[in-house]
Amino acid sequence: MTVFTRLLGLLCLAATLSLSAPVWAAETYTPDPAFMSLFKVFPHGEDKSGIGATLADVMSTEAAQPGVVSPDGPLVIVNGSGIYAYDSKDRTLLLSVDTRNDPAAGFYEMTSVSHIGPALAYLAALKADGSDRWKPLAEQFLKDIKAARTANAEKDKNWLERLNLTSWHGREESIHRMMDYALWMAGDYLSRVLDGSVATFTTESVGTDFYRAGDSRYAIPFNNVMIATFSLVTLTTAYDIREAIVAAGDKIDWKNAKVLVHMSIGTNYGAGLTTGTNQLVAALPALTDNALPSANILIAPYATAPCPTIEQDGKTYAEVGCTGTAVGAPLLDKDIYDFYSSQTWYGIYDRTRIAQSAFPGVKTITRADAPAIPGNY
Repeated sequence: MTVFTRLLGLLCLAATLSLSAPVWAAETYTPDPAFMSLFKVFPHGEDKSGIGATLADVMSTEAAQPGVVSPDGPLVIVNGSGIYAYDSKDRTLLLSVDTRNDPAAGFYEMTSVSHIGPALAYLAALKADGSDRWKPLAEQFLKDIKAARTANAEKDKNWLERLNLTSWHGREESIHRMMDYALWMAGDYLSRVLDGSVATFTTESVGTDFYRAGDSRYAIPFNNVMIATFSLVTLTTAYDIREAIVAAGDKIDWKNAKVLVHMSIGTNYGAGLTTGTNQLVAALPALTDNALPSANILIAPYATAPCPTIEQDGKTYAEVGCTGTAVGAPLLDKDIYDFYSSQTWYGIYDRTRIAQSAFPGVKTITRADAPAIPGNY
């Protein structure tokens, strides 16, 4: 048999197999019902009468056992808009603090300046990619920066005076100077980029000359400015939360509070999804004078509750098909409350607590710390 003959035979066999493949692919495999029934016994989300769901329901309704969070404790939801505490008995709002996108919190002023840093790197990346769109974008960006600096320089009731944030009292002059420097620095750098004075405009040079102030024109790195803006927003948030906690007094049983962190911050969907990257996870115990145990705070970013339209006090708190904006209403919908309190919070809490007692010899997998980044002091 020649090589050609053998090769021809193999090609014919391959063709036969390829023709018959769709017949095999069309056969769909279905697990045996016995295995499916066994599978559904445990997961609390699969079968409401299963072991997992029953345990979550029992723990959320019966008297608390020693060492277990009481079902009478409030439900505290932390999402991308704020912090909302609800009474476990009648689902009424006990405490609410808006933590983001509040026009009266300095959030937009601070964040607009912090966004200058990454925006410059993005422009450099566009230029490096050969896009001719970078220059008109940079020219408009420079106009916006100059306009913001002019607004910051207003002497008659400027934005800091109109905000009048208690958390920033005594720091207004320093904040004003920091904002002026940041906007001057960004405007100067971008002007030099546009007139060709900057020899190389790349993401690497932005990092060296602008972020880290490798250019001798700039006394303070823009990294420092970005960290300062983050810190000022965080300071305002922490102050507002502390004030609300003090005002609530003993209405909130923090020891038994069921805190659920459920957020996707802006369009940065990966932000704040771990205990190491979410500032409120670390802040809440401290702001409650350590009355709130850290173990009571659970993160569930994809736990999206059913969300019907809720109209209370003449306000609409959600639209049909929304993703959770009903949270914050004076009275939390029962289905939403049960979803977050029983199905989600207890669903995570009970399996964690029981696993720790059932498998005492199994150590927790530790995650190595991420490399330090500029400003991570």
